[in-house]
Amino acid sequence: MSYFTKADIEKQEERARNAEERGLKLISVAEIQSLLDCQTAQDWNDACDAIKGVRGGQYPEDWFLQVNMSGLMGTVTARWQ
Repeated sequence: MSYFTKADIEKQEERARNAEERGLKLISVAEIQSLLDCQTAQDWNDACDAIKGVRGGQYPEDWFLQVNMSGLMGTVTARWQ
C-alpha cells in the first residue's frame, strides 16, 4: 500500500527534478516508501544506509523536513515499541 496519492508523487518528483537541476539530491518517493515499509529498527537502518549510499554517505538535502518534521520517522518507529 502506498502512503502517497498520485498528486503527491507527481509533486515530489517535480521537486526532485528542480532540485537536481540545482545540484541537489532530494529524497525520492521510492526512498520514502522504503522507510514507510520498515518493520524493525534494522530495516530502518538498512533503508537509511541505502539512501545515504547513493549520496556519498550523506542524507538527502530535505531529510529533516521530509522524514523528521513530517512525522514519518515517528510514525514508523512507533510501530516497534
